[in-house]
Amino acid sequence: MSKEEVINLLENPVSNYWIRTISEEMDGKSMPQEVLVKDGKFKVYMYSDAIQWIDTNTKEKLQIDNESKTAFLSHDGEAIKQTAYFNDDSAKYLGEKVENNKRIIVVELDGKTIDRRITINKDTGIIEGIKEFKKSGLITTSIKNENIEVKYDRVTDEDIAKPDLTEYKINEIDWMKKESLK
Repeated sequence: MSKEEVINLLENPVSNYWIRTISEEMDGKSMPQEVLVKDGKFKVYMYSDAIQWIDTNTKEKLQIDNESKTAFLSHDGEAIKQTAYFNDDSAKYLGEKVENNKRIIVVELDGKTIDRRITINKDTGIIEGIKEFKKSGLITTSIKNENIEVKYDRVTDEDIAKPDLTEYKINEIDWMKKESLK
C-alpha cells in the first residue's frame, strides 16, 4: 500500500468504535484515555473525566477543564484524526498479516527522535497498536508500547451525548474573531 492509501484508510474509519489507550508517562505513571465515536460525535475521557466533546455535524467542540469547572466552546469541531502520526515522518508500508482473525497493516514511521511501528485494522481503518522506539543517533534508547483496546459497534447515543455542564463556566471562543486579529 502507498502512504496515500494508508492515510485514506485512516481518514475513513468505521463510524462506531471505542478506544482505550494507556500510555506510560515519563515518571512511570499510567495515563488512561478513552475515545468514544459514533456518527460524527466524539467524546474523550482522561482518567475517567470527560475532557473533550466534538460534534462534527454541527461543528461544536467543547474543551473541558474539570478541575476549574470551566469549558471552552468553539464552532470549529473537526474529527479527531489518526493521521497525526504521519506529520514530518516518512511512512514505510511493511506489509499485511492476520492477527486474532483480523487483517492488520503494519506501517513504520521514521521520525527525527522517535520511530513508530503502527498496526492498523484493514477492515475498520482504526489504529490498534503503536510501538515507539526513541533513538539517539543510530542507537535505540527506549521502547514504548501503547496499550490499546478497541471495541466496535458498542457506542450508544447516550455514551456520546453532550456533557452536562450545568455547574461549569462556559467560555465561547470565536475563531473568526481570533483570526481577524492577526
